[in-house]
Amino acid sequence: MEGEEVDLGNFPSPKELANLDADYLQSKCKLGYRTNYILKLAMEIEEGKLKIDGYEGVQDAASCRILIKGISGVGSFARASVLMCLGFYDEVPWDSETIKFLKHVHAREGCTKKTIKSDLKEIYDKYAPFQCLAYWFELLEFYERQFGKLSELSHTMYHKVSSSTQMREFNHNHVL
Repeated sequence: MEGEEVDLGNFPSPKELANLDADYLQSKCKLGYRTNYILKLAMEIEEGKLKIDGYEGVQDAASCRILIKGISGVGSFARASVLMCLGFYDEVPWDSETIKFLKHVHAREGCTKKTIKSDLKEIYDKYAPFQCLAYWFELLEFYERQFGKLSELSHTMYHKVSSSTQMREFNHNHVL
């Protein structure tokens, strides 16, 4: 598909993704190391090696975690995000942005990759089984203080909405 312009839209299908060249996908989406995992996943779905229709019928998060665990390239962040999309909100997806957010909004200066799980548990377990929703509402409130209503933000500004961008400007005394 090199040289040919493809409209990926917001959510391309596994078939559309499986037909893309890795370099093309990387140039359009800037996925880094994730590019090959995404293409492999799309191909496995298209070839019938991975049956995703069974995920929608899963009734509990534990069973869903077991299904997701076997997917190559799916780490803790992606797993928590998939669980959230399937209606299970007990696991907060975390990465370096989450650590920065907790340091600034919750004054967790000592938060690191080693402590993030316990920090999230301390802060959000009181909202069980909706820990992830509580986190996302806080994050949304934080971003909207910086940018105004996100639903009214121009799509050309989406790339500016990240805690990396805003944490440098965030006042430590401004707590949710």
